[in-house]
Amino acid sequence: MAGEIVYERLIAEAEAWPFLSQRGFQRGSVVLGRVAPGVLDPATSAMARELEEHLRLRARGLSLEVLNGVRDHAWFGAGGPGDGTGGPNVSLEAYLYRLASFYLEPAGASVRLREAAHPSRTDAVALIALWRWISLLLPPDLMISSLYSLGGQEPPANRVSLVSPQLAQVLNEPVAETHLHEKAAFSFSQLWTSWMGWFLREGPRPGRTPPAPDEAWPFGGQTTFFSLLLAAAITRTLMAGYLLRLEAGRGQSFAAFCREAIERAISRHGHPVGQVERQHWCGAALRMLLKGSGGPGLAELGHVYRLLVGRYDHPRPGSLEQIYAADPIAPWMPGVPGKLLPETLFATRAQRAIRSGLADADFQRFFWQYQRVRCRAYAFLVLESGTAGLDWFQRFFGRLKALRGDLDSTLLDAALEHESADLRLGALELRRTPPETWIQVCGDVQKLVEGSLRFHRRHDAGADFRPPEIGLTYHFLKERINARHPERRLHADPEGNGTGVRFGDWFAEQRRRAQALAGALERFPSMLLFIRGLDFASTELSVPSWPTLGILAETRRASVHASRVLASRETIPPLRVTYHVGEDFRRLVEGLRRIHELVEFGALQQGDRIGHGVALGVDVGAWARHARMIHQPAEERIDDLLWELERYQRGNLDGGTARRERVRAELRRLLRDVYLDPTPDLDMYLEARRLRHSPAIVERMGYPRRVAPGSDSRHPSDAFEVLRRYLTSTVWFRRGEQPLDVRLDDSEMAMLTEAQRWLRRLLGRMEVTVESNPSSNLLTSDMGVLGEHPALRLTQGPSGDTPLLVSINTDDPITFATRLSDEYAYLYFTLLQNHTAQEALAWVERVRLAGWRSRFTLPASADGQLLQRLAARWRSVL
Repeated sequence: MAGEIVYERLIAEAEAWPFLSQRGFQRGSVVLGRVAPGVLDPATSAMARELEEHLRLRARGLSLEVLNGVRDHAWFGAGGPGDGTGGPNVSLEAYLYRLASFYLEPAGASVRLREAAHPSRTDAVALIALWRWISLLLPPDLMISSLYSLGGQEPPANRVSLVSPQLAQVLNEPVAETHLHEKAAFSFSQLWTSWMGWFLREGPRPGRTPPAPDEAWPFGGQTTFFSLLLAAAITRTLMAGYLLRLEAGRGQSFAAFCREAIERAISRHGHPVGQVERQHWCGAALRMLLKGSGGPGLAELGHVYRLLVGRYDHPRPGSLEQIYAADPIAPWMPGVPGKLLPETLFATRAQRAIRSGLADADFQRFFWQYQRVRCRAYAFLVLESGTAGLDWFQRFFGRLKALRGDLDSTLLDAALEHESADLRLGALELRRTPPETWIQVCGDVQKLVEGSLRFHRRHDAGADFRPPEIGLTYHFLKERINARHPERRLHADPEGNGTGVRFGDWFAEQRRRAQALAGALERFPSMLLFIRGLDFASTELSVPSWPTLGILAETRRASVHASRVLASRETIPPLRVTYHVGEDFRRLVEGLRRIHELVEFGALQQGDRIGHGVALGVDVGAWARHARMIHQPAEERIDDLLWELERYQRGNLDGGTARRERVRAELRRLLRDVYLDPTPDLDMYLEARRLRHSPAIVERMGYPRRVAPGSDSRHPSDAFEVLRRYLTSTVWFRRGEQPLDVRLDDSEMAMLTEAQRWLRRLLGRMEVTVESNPSSNLLTSDMGVLGEHPALRLTQGPSGDTPLLVSINTDDPITFATRLSDEYAYLYFTLLQNHTAQEALAWVERVRLAGWRSRFTLPASADGQLLQRLAARWRSVL
């Protein structure tokens, strides 16, 4: 199975490579060519060598001969998207058409995956698995445009519908999206269109909000990438104008058209001074797209773009409609709001003109250079397969910060449009970082209400329109590095905090945000109608559970007070909690422990939710095959063992006598080695762990202000002294950070199986729902195939396991190139491998209903008249 998974990924990489290759971009290749069977022409050979190097680190031992076979099958071989006749050359438009028609077919008002099986793929189940990989590499709207380039039909949409007719019936009942991060809740099509207007108004600026310093920007650097995006936007405008002229029957070379259009734009500018410079900048912008370098600066490129469009006073858009209208080609190629954007029409007509011979060779070369820039931008923002772990995810997610542009002001609008596709969206919860002041929290709620009202107005004319409930879940971000410290140390390092205690700076900042949230609820209790949840997210392993407990408790108390104030007029429940946990873990016991700590110390209550919870559904045996020896920080290992020992003492687990003694012996050895305690009292350390997870006790000790050091005795005298040293001792921290070689044995495997089942029973009794995000987990956990997804085990499980409540969500749509209906479809078709359609549909209905029942949003938030009254009231006050 692992070999098949690798092979499927490699095929997708090879299929996408002609549009992602740096060497192909540098050479401006428009053909995949062979001079003889098995011998590539020089330009194609350069791309092939680059692909070999790319695949070498992803091939997991496959030989070069096998990799070459993958490449030739993808580019030229029969049964794939290449030229099935084995011809010497394949143009990029012919190649893309074969690729698109391999995966897609028209379906009236939509585009769907092929129903008629391709000879090399026997069913839709296999095809959707292939689609998951290729859709992470190429924008689906590009393949849609190619599919419709042959013939006179316009594409009906810029998205691919994955739902089957029967699945569509299930999803026509209300579906809740309960795990959606606002800053990535849109599609690449929406983002690219927003850039076309944003570049006119402002555009990206290097160094303003860069990702991590070691990022590999496309085309060699941040400034070059931003410059090429602008050059692509400039060339797109000229190409769209050229297509209009061709469609009007006025034949002309693309070079001549560009000269004429540039001269007309410069003359329209009206000022004779600087005409030569502007002429030079325009030509340099076009040459830059061909060569990849040597263009003018960003300011000059922005001037050229505005010059050609003829728009200089471009206000910041306040709605999604205004963003779409700001696209310079929208008046020439109007799409269908919410379904089809001008970009897809442009790409369709451009390929049609190339295929028919209307467009000349220059246009063809510029078009494919433009598409390479667009595809590289797509691959830069979508998480690459094989980059598992939340740290890799955070790096890809961070790339959006410099590039959201105008879409930042209409995130709810974009999310509602994107997530409503192919289902009835009944509820939408957006996750957002809490601001630092209560007035900003109020502003967040106002924007949410106004965005929802815009969505109501756009769709109210439809007879079947049923507006979704809306709500905010504020997530406090976990961070590893203390960027506020001059030496950028870890938040876990007492010396890396101005307070002198672990996580002191992080806790102080998050508490300020929690107090801002509490302040807004105190002043405007009715905002509890839209502020519905609390969460802790981002790099899970960077901050343990204990610093978060006080923040959760404080904010929850404020919501209880607001709920009580409102009780005389309406019933609005207090805030509920969902928590990112059990997704990223070095060892499985670590993931289980972190999940249980939330229950053990009162953070999770009846009806709350867990984000991801992968550790609950991982197959212990499958995990163990790859985890016989794992490096783990010493303190994390100590916490795992203390947690396990406490489970034995409380009767939660049995473990057996030998396992219990083994845990005690390893704990004593580690406590001697790490904390230099010659005679460790295990009960004292167990008590210290409980004290650490009591916010009231930790605060009474002075946290997060400087906690007074304890005595200088050789070893701690009581549990409070253990806690004090844990919080303040740099020696303890440094020794605790030392990595240990932790080896898995049969006794631990038995314990993990028992602990997983016990924890699932516990959470099942508490009505806790696990928010499952199929594509997110597939990539961040490097599962390789959705058939191994924990959601399937959590709801079914082998004999003896307790089924849990599970909801299906998207997490970060652009980062994982997905939408809510896609996530349901991926798991539905995965189930069809081993189940009947009736069984698979029944499973989808169960998880849809579980998600709907677990939502935090309220029905009143879908009442348009109430939204209007509240928005007017808050505007008058704020």
